[in-house]
Amino acid sequence: MTNTGFEIVTGETNRPHQVIGPVKARVGALFIFSAAPTVDQVNWKLQETARRLGANGVIKVSYDRGVSATSWKALTARGIAVFFETEAN
Repeated sequence: MTNTGFEIVTGETNRPHQVIGPVKARVGALFIFSAAPTVDQVNWKLQETARRLGANGVIKVSYDRGVSATSWKALTARGIAVFFETEAN
């Protein structure tokens, strides 16, 4: 998935990159009747979190659904924040 120069990869990558570190994001529904969070919503939050660390991508992303302490329906994304190198780097 590419979003404004940011890449989210669910598996490995062959592209040259520097590992920044683990990153996690969670979105939830406040009420039991609220719609379940989408992968796009959690990816957006994951992107924001990783960008603050200086990343331009996240690899090895996995998703978990369940109930959290603050939400009836939670979607958590975990991955490794990376900086993908370009030919100019």
